[in-house]
Amino acid sequence: MSAIANVVESEIVPRLLAAHEARQREANAPPPLLEAPLAPRSAVPADTGVLGEDFVAAFADELIGAARGAIEARIDRLASGGMSAEDICLHALAPTARHLGDLWERDLCSFIDVTAGTATLHGIMNALRPAFANRPSAMSRTRTAMLVTAPGEQHRFGLSMLAEFFRKEGWQVALPLATTIAQITAQVAARPVDVLGFSAGSERVLGALAACIAAVRASAYNPDVVVMVGGPIFLARPEFVAAVGADGTAGDAPEAVRRAFALLKARRAALTRRLARPTARSTSSPAKAAACDRGPSHAP
Repeated sequence: MSAIANVVESEIVPRLLAAHEARQREANAPPPLLEAPLAPRSAVPADTGVLGEDFVAAFADELIGAARGAIEARIDRLASGGMSAEDICLHALAPTARHLGDLWERDLCSFIDVTAGTATLHGIMNALRPAFANRPSAMSRTRTAMLVTAPGEQHRFGLSMLAEFFRKEGWQVALPLATTIAQITAQVAARPVDVLGFSAGSERVLGALAACIAAVRASAYNPDVVVMVGGPIFLARPEFVAAVGADGTAGDAPEAVRRAFALLKARRAALTRRLARPTARSTSSPAKAAACDRGPSHAP
């Protein structure tokens, strides 16, 4: 594992960084974060081919077989072809991680195969991390996200990747190793969290997830915390989002960041309106008192 990470870090990352810096120099200055929370990601270059089912299946086989040379060459081709770090994560790593999980659920590979393959994906993603350039923002200290798996879930690769997209947009992100309702509730009760994100892979955990969200809302340090859920089950059955008590979901990592930003902005606007109402009532009281002191008006 360390050997793979070293090769990725020494040979692939420099090419990614060079391509990333060249694109940044050529691009115009990004719009203010409040107007556009996430810049559109680049299109997948045509010369890298369409990363479809054949790509994912072959990549998964290489991960299961620990084919170091093939793995390095595959990622190197994507990077050399101009694919950004974000697109490598979205179009290569994420679908392959999901495919590994599918193989395990169908008993086509062992838990050890999935664990080793996912660990290799983690190593590649960690090597790509320097290419996720943070965009400076005055809001970065006031936007916090906590990402956890739903109680009963085990796979955290998707959350680790999602955290990089949040950090890129200036969010402070926590990834606690909390796996039970009590542990997750304690984490959210102990610190201010703006957005709490859950990852769920199957319908079997929805009951525990609904109970966890209810417990979080009852005891959160921030009672106005935005709760988002993600995973294949919510894409297939969107009605499950409201059923578990969440505020929203998203189809991929960039959309999750945009959706979280929009939900948080709306929640803060509603809070501002609520806080303003007592002020409006209190400012009218002195005028009413003054009118009473003057006595009834005799004007027609």
